[in-house]
Amino acid sequence: MDAQAAQLDAARVELRAETARADGLERELARAAAVRSELENACGEALAEAKRLQAAADAASEDLELCRLDLEAAQLEKESAEEELRIEKESAVAAPPAPAPDADEAA
Repeated sequence: MDAQAAQLDAARVELRAETARADGLERELARAAAVRSELENACGEALAEAKRLQAAADAASEDLELCRLDLEAAQLEKESAEEELRIEKESAVAAPPAPAPDADEAA
């Protein structure tokens, strides 16, 4: 009987050890699930932030393109105004001066 009692005690000790190991694995699994949930939440937040930043970058790109077009239009207007001024100056130099009004005509 002592051998059977020893085997029973050994089995109980092994059972307790396995139960403790199983409990430890369950705790690890629960921690892993919590970490996974936190990571999923962080990934969701990161994705939302990335989308927000992409939208802001797209808007900034559009603004930049509009500014570039405005600058191009302003440069064309400047060139056009400079050309008109050059033509007016050339016309003024080429045209004879207007005669001075007579004193009799002014009165």
